[in-house]
Amino acid sequence: MNFKNEMKKLSERCSLSVQELSKFGYFLKGYSTFDRNDIMNAIREIISSIEGVEFEVKEFRVPRDYQEFLYCALVQQGDFNNGLDIRTLEEQKKALVFDITESVFSETISFYSLNHQSMRFTSPVRFDNFPYLEEFIDEVIAYKIENNASRISREELDRLKSRFLIRKTKVGNTFICETKNSKSITGRKLRLRKLGE
Repeated sequence: MNFKNEMKKLSERCSLSVQELSKFGYFLKGYSTFDRNDIMNAIREIISSIEGVEFEVKEFRVPRDYQEFLYCALVQQGDFNNGLDIRTLEEQKKALVFDITESVFSETISFYSLNHQSMRFTSPVRFDNFPYLEEFIDEVIAYKIENNASRISREELDRLKSRFLIRKTKVGNTFICETKNSKSITGRKLRLRKLGE
């Protein structure tokens, strides 16, 4: 075996794969970028409706390594002001934290981006406690891709949010959440508030 030829062949194949991954990374980041206020309000209304308690958007700074990092969170109303640590609230499933450090001054938020060092896709939020929100975000991203829409209006986002909530099956005063992704949510009866309640 001529190891030099093999080394060259594998390097070229790897380089093509990295180029393809990078190209897809830019593509996905573009379609997963939203106006921060619009998307935060949409998911705040969804989480408040499904959890049956009001959530609010809070921004806070956390000092670390001689720097301040900006975070944004959806928190059950009043809990953040009660002196509870944001990570404690997250553990208690009373908060959804967004790491928006990279876009402190930006009016947008991207839900997926490619880390060019690790060559892995990352997200500024862990949806573990609220997997239905990830499902909604993924649906809106898919809608933007299908319609070749780099931006989405607030009205269209509201329409998609309403359709997402209506898809829940009504049984008396409860709704059954129809999710594909989460075994912990599937079939669980959840009380949904009507929007505006």
